Amino acid sequence: MIERIHPKLDQYVATPEFAFHLAVKTDGIVFTQGVAPISTSFEVVGRDDLIAQCEFTLKTLKGILESAGSSPRHMLNWTIYLKDTGTGEIGSKYLEILPQLLEFVGGDAPTATAIGVASLFIPGVLIEISAIAKVIGA
Repeated sequence: MIERIHPKLDQYVATPEFAFHLAVKTDGIVFTQGVAPISTSFEVVGRDDLIAQCEFTLKTLKGILESAGSSPRHMLNWTIYLKDTGTGEIGSKYLEILPQLLEFVGGDAPTATAIGVASLFIPGVLIEISAIAKVIGA
């Protein structure tokens, strides 16, 4: 069975009319959409501040995972998209947010892929994260 999940999150712009579902759950696995630092008023949270954008994105991702019966500690994989600001490398940006990422998952780090992109959905967005996680108890 496939369950499509679209929880109401106070801080995140995500309406069924605007986006696909925030998560899909099947066979004990949760797949999230890409989560970005976009508020309910459709504004970038923490414009030009990667740390603030990462914090908002992780808070939102946690809410999505929990609404699907999972948690950051049950993530299997995540993909982290970072805006390349013209340097051609994202390693330094990844290292800048690495402490936040590690705190988010605790000692249960998933596999990870970091990808540099030319742009994301809205100008000013510097990060987007999608995840795959196991449902707790599945």
